[in-house]
Amino acid sequence: MRWLVLVFLAGCSSLYFGGGSGSGSGSGSQVCDTCNLNINTCGFFEGETPTPCSTPGAGCEIENWEHGCSCTCGSDGWWNCFEETIGSRCPQRPTFFDAGIDGPPDAIPVDAAACSRIEAENIGVHPDWDYLYSSTDYQSGGLGLATGMATPLVLNFTGTTFGIRHEIGPNLTPMAVTIDGAAPVVISGYQANTFTMVTSPVASGLANIEHHVSIVCEGNDCNVDYFDVTCN
Repeated sequence: MRWLVLVFLAGCSSLYFGGGSGSGSGSGSQVCDTCNLNINTCGFFEGETPTPCSTPGAGCEIENWEHGCSCTCGSDGWWNCFEETIGSRCPQRPTFFDAGIDGPPDAIPVDAAACSRIEAENIGVHPDWDYLYSSTDYQSGGLGLATGMATPLVLNFTGTTFGIRHEIGPNLTPMAVTIDGAAPVVISGYQANTFTMVTSPVASGLANIEHHVSIVCEGNDCNVDYFDVTCN
């Protein structure tokens, strides 16, 4: 029985870690170094939250005694991880994409059908813009996007007019909207005493082609419901 136990321990490094080398000499040192390591070369941790990456083809590992994740940076800009053991929970590419388009946020083709409303929550994952939930004030099940940061919210659309359905109120702040690199249009977010949903026009008379929009919150609270796109 003693011999069987030693064989199991000596082989533990190959159960799902893919082997390894110890820093000491002899099999006893190798077993200790490999089986008890807590390795993380990813810069993020276990979990199923989608995690963006910037170097397609890059790889990293998360390993501990119980779980293992082998991750690769995909061409779509997201870490995609293989779960090496039962019970591992590793980041996967998101399943929520621009208006149903299977690609990274703001991919070409446009974020929604031409000449149609674009729900803010359907344009993908954007840094520093979070889902905004409301039971009554927002379309599509009470979802929108909100931020208090200056990180731009970007999207593409095809149409001749563009407006933004957003919230105004005592603590809401302006947004600067830039279309195709032109001078920004600033829409107000302030209204005294009460909170209200309004649609602010941004541009009309555009060519009926694809356009690129960048929206920057100029204060600490901006709430967006949807983008009003038409071909009038």
